[in-house]
Amino acid sequence: MEKRAKNDSSLQQVGVIYQYLIALKDCFELKEDENLYIETHGDITVISSNKGKKFQKEVKHHLSEKKLSDRDIDFWKTLTNWYNDYDRYKDFKELILHTTSQISEISSFYNWDKLSNEEKLKKIKLIGKLEKEKEKIFREEYKKIFNENLDRKWLLELLGKLSIKFYENKIDKISEDFSKYILHIQEGERDNYISYLLGILLKKVKKPPHKCEISKREFEEICQTVTKTYYRTEKLDLPDVESPTDEIQKEYEDKKFVKAILEINYSEKIREAINDYWKANIVAREIFIDCSHIKKFENYKNELESKLKNQKEILKLEKINNNTSLEECIKNSKILYLKVMNWNVEDFWIYKNQIFFQRGVIHDIIDQKEIDWKVGEF
Repeated sequence: MEKRAKNDSSLQQVGVIYQYLIALKDCFELKEDENLYIETHGDITVISSNKGKKFQKEVKHHLSEKKLSDRDIDFWKTLTNWYNDYDRYKDFKELILHTTSQISEISSFYNWDKLSNEEKLKKIKLIGKLEKEKEKIFREEYKKIFNENLDRKWLLELLGKLSIKFYENKIDKISEDFSKYILHIQEGERDNYISYLLGILLKKVKKPPHKCEISKREFEEICQTVTKTYYRTEKLDLPDVESPTDEIQKEYEDKKFVKAILEINYSEKIREAINDYWKANIVAREIFIDCSHIKKFENYKNELESKLKNQKEILKLEKINNNTSLEECIKNSKILYLKVMNWNVEDFWIYKNQIFFQRGVIHDIIDQKEIDWKVGEF
């Protein structure tokens, strides 16, 4: 292997690029009223215009395998920076140390996020109790906190906000973290797509004051523009899901969509309806969990709801008048149910739709909205 030149800063640049990749990933998680900042309050910051300061994140990347030791400077410098800048960090809901390092079971940081504030304080204070010969950097950081001016109240509050996201993917595996956000991009073009978005973030820091700020809306507009170049043309299959067990079927018998079927005397359709509803909800959660593309699903549901209401109104106009009997109303309600359940299945977003999913989503609409299957008054 060729030896690096003394002035070779490529490894440092890897850390910077990794930081921006993590920031890019956080952009996909932004909510409507949130802005993301890079190098403003620290490495990465998300602030909501309505809910205030959401989180501030410090990013630590290591190319080699590394464990977060008790006296690790990654932890202690991060902690002292937060501790010694009360006014800047006191209003953040979460302070995150994002690191590629592992945490061993004997580490003081093991199960960190499950510890109480007092337990965290006790552990980190104990770390510095024993003085060692080669500990200059650690001891300097330790004494910035544990000295005669210790603000115990603020330190406890800070430790309560501090979470450690450890053993995160390194830069060579970071593409895996983006997969759930970019299913709509051709597989062979996904790295190019991410690189293009990364370039836009980096471009933002070219001009003084060399900071990056981006809103949810701006990021979505950028993604929409870039997607046109890399969008996949082939449709994906929906995930395979097994039908619910008899026990699960019974759990759903009190759902509103089930009662709506009983209201039109169509009990023989209930088992199939619960089956479709359950499977559709499992698939939806699998596809859209923690994913910024949830709007695609909401739009699909809204379209089905509108179509359902129109179909019901048509039947009312065609079949219902002042002389319509109860038997005829029930018959027409069953006709509505069958017509809707037998609609042609239309693909949505990047997926080949299936009949169980479309039907399940319709039952979900009935379950959540002020709409039922009754055609006429009964």
